[in-house]
Amino acid sequence: MESTTYKGNYSAYVSQKEENLRIQYEHLREQQKKINVMEKSVTNLRDWAMRADNNKFFKRAASIQKKLDKLDRIDKPVFEKRNMKLDLKAAERSGKETIKATGLVKSYADKFIFKDTNLMVHYGERVGLIGPNGSGKTTFLKMLLGEEQPDRGVVELGANVMAPIYHRKSPLKMKS
Repeated sequence: MESTTYKGNYSAYVSQKEENLRIQYEHLREQQKKINVMEKSVTNLRDWAMRADNNKFFKRAASIQKKLDKLDRIDKPVFEKRNMKLDLKAAERSGKETIKATGLVKSYADKFIFKDTNLMVHYGERVGLIGPNGSGKTTFLKMLLGEEQPDRGVVELGANVMAPIYHRKSPLKMKS
């Protein structure tokens, strides 16, 4: 697949793309005419060689056929707009409680990240983790995903909850 760069805004892109497709179509038509002439020449030369029993005509026909085989063919431009194809599977609705953390304790050496922390997130609620560096945002997410264990307490995902995993250095994955 080939990538093309367009300059300007979206309207300029649309007009440039249409122009490129029109030019590609014209080149295709010219090439098809040339191919038809060459194929007809090959057929005529072979026919004449058979009738006259002349090797020169066979050689010329083979030469033209070789040129035809080596010819770099232009792809037919696609004018219709293709719709995006999405296959979204309907997910089951999660339970009323989506995330539940009770009695959460997590520390590193003498520094407590969480101390007897409780959290309940219900279906439909939106939550943001905001805090300074080192306050435990990533640690909490790792405990939620089961990548890290709390010192005490329990972190649970609700029924039918699937957690998307995003590592800073790798693409998004789904954990079931």
